[in-house]
Formats: sequence, C-alpha cells, structure tokens
Amino acid sequence: MAWIFSMWIETGEDESAGQAIRDYFDNLSILKTDGKQYKLYTHKQGQGNIITVDGISRSGVNSLNDTMEMTKIGFELYNILKSAPKFRYAMVGVEVDEFRNWNELVEEPNDIQLFKGLVIRKDLYQYLGSPGTLVEFKDDYLWTLYEGESYPE
Repeated sequence: MAWIFSMWIETGEDESAGQAIRDYFDNLSILKTDGKQYKLYTHKQGQGNIITVDGISRSGVNSLNDTMEMTKIGFELYNILKSAPKFRYAMVGVEVDEFRNWNELVEEPNDIQLFKGLVIRKDLYQYLGSPGTLVEFKDDYLWTLYEGESYPE
C-alpha cells in the first residue's frame, strides 16, 4: 500500500470551488533542495481535492532525508495555499485525504487541535464553537501551526 504525502483541500459540495482549486494548483512546481523541481498534480476525491507532488516517496517518511524534504515541501504548499481560491479546510501530510470529512469534524470539533497544520475558514471554525486556540493563516482562515513531518525513531 502506498503512503502518499499530499495536501488535502476540502471545498464542500460547490463544484466550482473545487474546480477553482484544481485549476490553481495544477501544473505548479515546487523547487527541490537540490535545485530541481517537483511538479504538482491535482485529483478530485469526494468533496475534496488532493494535491500530490511528483518525485517524492510513495511509501511515507522512511528516512531523515524524507523528513526534511517533505517538511520543506509542506511549508511550500502552505505558502501557495495562502493565495488559493476559497476552500473550507486543508492539511498537508501523509495520507491526509483520509483524516476527516466535514461531518466528522462537526461530531468531534475539539479534535481540531490534534491536527497540526489544519487550515480552516474562520466562519466554519466559529460554527464548530471555536474549539481551542488557532492562529491566523491568512484573511478569513485560521490554523494549527504546521510542525513539519517526523521520522519515527
């Protein structure tokens, strides 16, 4: 089974919002630490969009080098997200497309604090009862700070 490092962006049932996210991210590139480029690809999945990165491990974090490279890519993806079209919430990591759907967040809103790097629209955060302390990510969005990827010891 593959363990894919990606960004999950949930846009809800608004197909035009999902298409806008895919159009925005599709075919962008991120600079590697060695000067080469990683190409980004987008895929629709349910009410969300997966942004994958070509050329990185498909088996999760397996080395200190994977940790450093994926962390750098993660921060780059968040920087790109700051200028992205409207979305509901987003997160970077390994297998993040399976982390939570909207109904699950509504059922367990306090879990937001568990997901480092979760970016959520302010109105949705307030709808959930403003659980925990998040910081501003960009206008109309808050997040739990991204701490990077970790290598199991």
